[in-house]
Amino acid sequence: MSQEDGQKWIVERQADVAAVFSVSPSSVKDWAARGMPGETGNYPLPAVAKWLRTAGPWAPKVRNEAEDPLLTTEAGDSPNLERYRAAKAALAEYELAQKTGSLMAVDKARKVFLRWAQLIRNAGERVGKRHGPDAAEAINEALQECETVIDDELADNSTAE
Repeated sequence: MSQEDGQKWIVERQADVAAVFSVSPSSVKDWAARGMPGETGNYPLPAVAKWLRTAGPWAPKVRNEAEDPLLTTEAGDSPNLERYRAAKAALAEYELAQKTGSLMAVDKARKVFLRWAQLIRNAGERVGKRHGPDAAEAINEALQECETVIDDELADNSTAE
């Protein structure tokens, strides 16, 4: 990163832009395709930041009545309309979680948990060799309970989506 004239911050690579804004390099590649300022060897960070907030993916979305007249107060109030508005808000939160990377697919979560379970099983075998079969059995029972809870939670979440 270089600083010229005390104010102009420039990075040379898209990977550097990604690091500064804490996003993936593929996001920056997408931004470049969508009109992000700069080019290889010259990505002015203030211009990129301004673009992100004004015309880029971080710009606030302007909602107007033409987009969804049911979101206005003139549409009135009814239980069905309130459910619709709540569903729209939930969808917006879901989309935000997806964009910020704080959402994990159920299949991926299941793989992570299965890997953890295998690590705990291995530890249980070592405990059993050192402290006897009762200790290993206690760990395996706890692990079975954890797997049941995880499967139930993941099943509940996947049907809720």
